[in-house]
Amino acid sequence: MPIRRTKYYRSIYTFPIRFLRYSYARLSGGPTAFRYNLLQPNYTHHWGSADGDAVNDMDAYEAILWFTSRGDVCLNAKVF
Repeated sequence: MPIRRTKYYRSIYTFPIRFLRYSYARLSGGPTAFRYNLLQPNYTHHWGSADGDAVNDMDAYEAILWFTSRGDVCLNAKVF
């Protein structure tokens, strides 16, 4: 959705959530939980998008936190 890509939306919604999750991951010192949204896939009608049959909605930043909290290094990603 175009609204979710705007700087206003990201500064009001996305960045504060990511900052809180980053802070928690660093302060807890242990592995983080992987947060995602379960979707209802549509296997009967093709809408023309590649994600019509998606099962999960995942944020790449959550994946970075999940891996780095377990001691892995993400070579092509910046955590902040």
